[in-house]
Amino acid sequence: MFASRGEILALLGKTLLLLPLALVAWFFAAPLLNSVAAHVAKPVISLASGAKMAGPVMQGHLARYELTLHPPYERRELQPAMTELEVNASTFSFGIALFVALSLASAMSRRAGPMAIGAIVLLIAPAWGVTFDILRQLSAVHELAPYLALSSFGREGIALGYQVGSLLLPTLLPIALWLGLNQRRMLMPMKAPETASGGSLADAVPPREKS
Repeated sequence: MFASRGEILALLGKTLLLLPLALVAWFFAAPLLNSVAAHVAKPVISLASGAKMAGPVMQGHLARYELTLHPPYERRELQPAMTELEVNASTFSFGIALFVALSLASAMSRRAGPMAIGAIVLLIAPAWGVTFDILRQLSAVHELAPYLALSSFGREGIALGYQVGSLLLPTLLPIALWLGLNQRRMLMPMKAPETASGGSLADAVPPREKS
């Protein structure tokens, strides 16, 4: 049975009340949460850019990487290039606060298993944004263009990936996870109330006679 409009509004109200508390908890836990995303992103950044990487070094909400780029074979006259880049991983990790607020706002979703699954996914998902943020910064440095050899499609792909990681994943993924993990409970038929004799109320109503 689908939720009524009143139930949806009640859920929304409870979520809005819990969200500030969840955001405060996320803010203080963010350095640890961001570290997970930064470490997950590291091998992906290295593979995508061809760079040898050191780090990440976490400083508050920031993750700092050192990258060493080697020139392609046809540009052997170039020397290896070193650069240091940092990213504010909190830009991509706040979605976990929304998921926790949604989960605590409804009794049907206040379950340890689904909440743990959602939290694990939302710990790893910000690595997408961290990866594309670093790639975006690399592609913006004109001096590194010979080392990266990005096509126009590659640059567009990096820009699109960054937009997805910064705008869509932190806001839509928590809601999608909450809906997906609680779909069966939301669609469970509501049990008909029982009468005093023990039967259901639906059985107690006599069938309508044909005229």
